[in-house]
Amino acid sequence: MKKNHPRQDRVLELIKNSIHDKGYPPTIKELCDEMCITSNAVRNHIAALVKKGKVTRTSGARTLRVLI
Repeated sequence: MKKNHPRQDRVLELIKNSIHDKGYPPTIKELCDEMCITSNAVRNHIAALVKKGKVTRTSGARTLRVLI
């Protein structure tokens, strides 16, 4: 299996922490603010994580779910 980019690992960590601490995943904007990167970059990292089967995402806010 392909190794994650370090920022993908960080996105995954932030999603897991938000779900654990708050009970729901972060928004794209919250991930952008936390990582100081653009929404397009966050979306690209999420798309890569979806492709690798590590998260799922449906349309709407706060729809990320960790699979691993």
